[in-house]
Amino acid sequence: MPRAACRDPLYWANRARLLEGAPSCHWCRERPATCADHLVAVAEGGTSELENLVPSCQWCNARRGAALGNARLRAVQRERFELAVAREVAWRLAHPDLPPDVRPRGRGRPVGGVASRSN
Repeated sequence: MPRAACRDPLYWANRARLLEGAPSCHWCRERPATCADHLVAVAEGGTSELENLVPSCQWCNARRGAALGNARLRAVQRERFELAVAREVAWRLAHPDLPPDVRPRGRGRPVGGVASRSN
């Protein structure tokens, strides 16, 4: 659960109302609910209103939280990869005379290829 929700008195009040009567988990319908899970995560703009909370067992709540975190991580990794590809394409366009096995290395210095020294 995000830290913001931990300090939200509305969350704790709605959690207590939601878990009254020992309901079963909204997701697996097998285990008893011990948590209140946000349908739309607080980090994604969700609120702690009762309409956005469902009873959940600890396992399902953690699984959904991990899936959200993994999706964010994949998005960041995809963004970094696309930026690296765009930088290499721009570098190749700026250096069309270099062979394909020469790659950019920080600050525009080439690395790789055949090293030739003339004495």
